[in-house]
Amino acid sequence: MLTRLSLRLRIFLFFCLVAAGGAGLAAGALYFGWVRAESTLPTGPFVTAFVVFAFLNTGLAVVIWLLFDENVAKPINTLAANLRLRAHSGVEGELDVDAARYLGDLAPAAQAVSHTLSSSVMNTASAVAHKTARLQAEAERLTALLTEIPVATIMVNERMGIVLYDGQAADILSGIAPPRLKAPLVDYFYAADLGRAKSTLNQMGGEVAFDLRDKDATTTFMAKLKPLDRAGYMLLIDMPEVPLKPEAAPRWSMTLIS
Repeated sequence: MLTRLSLRLRIFLFFCLVAAGGAGLAAGALYFGWVRAESTLPTGPFVTAFVVFAFLNTGLAVVIWLLFDENVAKPINTLAANLRLRAHSGVEGELDVDAARYLGDLAPAAQAVSHTLSSSVMNTASAVAHKTARLQAEAERLTALLTEIPVATIMVNERMGIVLYDGQAADILSGIAPPRLKAPLVDYFYAADLGRAKSTLNQMGGEVAFDLRDKDATTTFMAKLKPLDRAGYMLLIDMPEVPLKPEAAPRWSMTLIS
């Protein structure tokens, strides 16, 4: 339960306990001396001595508590607040080491840790930004390279979600629905065609050539599905052939290319 109290309050209660304990010990000592006296002594002087001691002892405890609170408890709270501020908001700056001068090496150590964490965060952010820029540049170069190839190219992950597409693929996709990354291919093409091609590819390996219809089954594309070295597939699409008539039965063909 005491752990829920603030540090300053716990320190105050500690000094209250010290003052009460000192008064209790003094009362016990005076009572022990009074009962051990050879003759009956008046209790007035003992009570007076106890009251004076309790008053002085309490005053001393209060003075020491004020010094402890001002030079230890408050600086610890301030230091903790500054460290928490730097951890959550990224605020930079020097810690007030002079305010925590009575805490020994705690303030310099906290300052060193703060500098180390700040530099580490900045270095990590810089490295992430550099790698992100490099990946973006590589993706743009790859997109430009794929655009030079006279075949629409779409890279997808294992769940058939679009990872990358070139300019020709963007033209085909835009004729069906707005092209976007991470979109599932079934938003653009007939799900049954994609499912059969993927199933055949996973069973046989190699490269699968098949007829791919758009999601409305009105236009047919000659397509190939290739596995990538890493998880995912590459979908190659030729220019559309003759549009399917809505009343015509959809045709299906698939060729396994070794």
